[in-house]
Amino acid sequence: MDIYRQIFRINKNTDNQAGLSLIETLMALGIMVLVLTVIISSFLAVLVSSAKARILKEIEEDGKYAQRIIEQKIRSASAIVENSDSQTCQPDMNYLNMRYPDGSKTEVGCLEGLIVYRDGDLIGSTADNAISLVSPKVLLVSCDFNCIPGGFEAPDHVNFSFTLRQAQASTRVEEQMQMDFQSTVTLRNF
Repeated sequence: MDIYRQIFRINKNTDNQAGLSLIETLMALGIMVLVLTVIISSFLAVLVSSAKARILKEIEEDGKYAQRIIEQKIRSASAIVENSDSQTCQPDMNYLNMRYPDGSKTEVGCLEGLIVYRDGDLIGSTADNAISLVSPKVLLVSCDFNCIPGGFEAPDHVNFSFTLRQAQASTRVEEQMQMDFQSTVTLRNF
């Protein structure tokens, strides 16, 4: 029996073992892989939610800016006048043309994926010389101006709504971001 132990160097004393067995090494490697998988997936989830929050913030900033400018232009107007589509004050208009107390005019409208306005001339069918109220990072999805005539001794009211989305929309539905904006404004200077 001693020869067998000497040939195969079998040692009964296991306290002097240096190193890990194959099973211990595989177990440690498996645990490390699981921990790294959890860490990496958490990191990727944080990155994706951060990107979504950034995109929504850009859309919200552009939308609130456009909404504030449109509200300001409508409040300052003395009358709603005929727009590029030969409409004056009626529901479902794409353009809203306003006259101010000093006689000047401004038309606000939705054209070519943008919310634009132009002082003086009508916007018409092209955005040339019109000022965009949104950045190139967002696109206009829908836009609607509903004018409600005020009647005798009452100003007109304008309800407007628009939807903005990110310009470089992903093909995945869960990554597409958009936001709706709406407001009701009364002409102050009638």
